Amino acid sequence: MMFTVVPVATEDALRNRDWIEGNIRKVNAATGGRVAYAKFDKYVPRSEPAERTAGAKIAHFDRITARLAQLGGAKAVGATTLCPFSNDNSSTWVFIEGKPEPTPDKQPLAGYNVVTPGYFDALGVPMAEGRGFNGQDTLSDDFWEAGKKFLREEIKLNDMPSVERVAIINETMAKEFWPGEDPLGRRFAQGKMDEHSNWYRVVGIVKDFHKTGIGQPIVPEMYIALSQTGSREMYYVVRGDASLPARVPD
Repeated sequence: MMFTVVPVATEDALRNRDWIEGNIRKVNAATGGRVAYAKFDKYVPRSEPAERTAGAKIAHFDRITARLAQLGGAKAVGATTLCPFSNDNSSTWVFIEGKPEPTPDKQPLAGYNVVTPGYFDALGVPMAEGRGFNGQDTLSDDFWEAGKKFLREEIKLNDMPSVERVAIINETMAKEFWPGEDPLGRRFAQGKMDEHSNWYRVVGIVKDFHKTGIGQPIVPEMYIALSQTGSREMYYVVRGDASLPARVPD
């Protein structure tokens, strides 16, 4: 028997598939098969306008969420920028309003996650205090329009309208950053402390869970609503029963 071996032009697709299948195995092992893992590479179809605005990306992810929610056996659907239980992580500096600015060697650090309203429900993680995200956690059309003008260099950063976003934090962040205090309603800045800082008001505290994997330490985590920031890509978490399909059709 003869075989013809045709080398591929690049290994990128094969490596990406191996990475995705590895994440599927990790999520299945960590949750006993109760949580499904889905990865979508395209954040805006090519058939849509070339100007890929944050609003267009959010609408695209909303359509995917609605489609997954219609799958047979699906009980809850959520999305996040970091695949849970896969060692994916992203951190940012945090400045607490009303407290002295820390020295660089003592700067608080927290995990940074962008999620949709159904994310914690899909994971089966309850809120400890406060509320989760909802459809009211958005930014005004004026803000998105100003953002497009800024990217086209039609206005300066100083001309961007100031906005206040909301955030959910985990129990560990609440205890470490506001020891002996109630964080609900308190504000913090993300990234850096200046007139252009993104400020967030704490509206909820989610129960601690092992986000990066069973046995991994729980660290301070902040969660931001996708509808208030946008993202290039999202990972979907679907919780369902035994009738949930293993693969999502194109």
